[in-house]
Amino acid sequence: MASIKLKEYQDQLAALFLIIVTITFLIIPVKLPVKVTDPTIAFYDTIEAIPAGGVVLYEEATMIMNWFTNGQTSISALRHIVERIKSDGIKLVLYCCFDVSGFLGMQKMVGSGLFDELNYGEDWVYLGYIPGWETTLAAMREDIRSVITVDYYGTPLDDLPLMRGVNKLTDFSLLVMASNTSLDPWMRQWFGKGVPILMIHGIGAAPTLHVFVENKQIEGYVTPIKQTAEYESLTGIIGLGTLFSSVQALSMIYVIMVVIAANIVYWGRKEK
Repeated sequence: MASIKLKEYQDQLAALFLIIVTITFLIIPVKLPVKVTDPTIAFYDTIEAIPAGGVVLYEEATMIMNWFTNGQTSISALRHIVERIKSDGIKLVLYCCFDVSGFLGMQKMVGSGLFDELNYGEDWVYLGYIPGWETTLAAMREDIRSVITVDYYGTPLDDLPLMRGVNKLTDFSLLVMASNTSLDPWMRQWFGKGVPILMIHGIGAAPTLHVFVENKQIEGYVTPIKQTAEYESLTGIIGLGTLFSSVQALSMIYVIMVVIAANIVYWGRKEK
């Protein structure tokens, strides 16, 4: 009777063991070696090349519904930028003009404690949500103060040391766009202004991003999980990309073993 019950629930048991394996490696991270691809290296090198005192304009437009997947990459990139702020005095201006959902994702990041060790107004500035998307991108390209005169907290931009002398796209050393929506507005408004561009997007956009790199429209890009794990291996700051990539790989080993075992059992029974 016991063997019959076991046979009846073998699919459920296989799934249960997969859940156990997954949870185990989420609790006990295992860092696996990864091959770092060229777009990832270019992304890392571009941030490393920002000169001391250079200012990064970073748009976080990842919608909140995609935060669990795409947000991990934004966190890794901003951790890298924060380390450069601490070590070399580069600066960061953070904002969103895509939609309210993207703003909610950005709020989640700002409230994570990532910037707690930085001096607000000197090391970084948070502009918050600026409505208008492509219209805003076009206006900010020429005159930031034509669309916004205060930061998210209501402080006039001219009262923030970082923003003095910063008022148009060419005043920045690097432009970073993190999103899971159409790439076209940023390319139409940002490309060709002589400022390097980096992009963070979902894995589905990788073919388009690759073309942008080949055409020298952007310097590099990073997508979630595997490529984020590559990026974290370069920065040395281990995050969710490494964790998820390892869990994914190790879980697949278990799945392959189950498939092999199931085939052995099946053909063994068939021969009988």
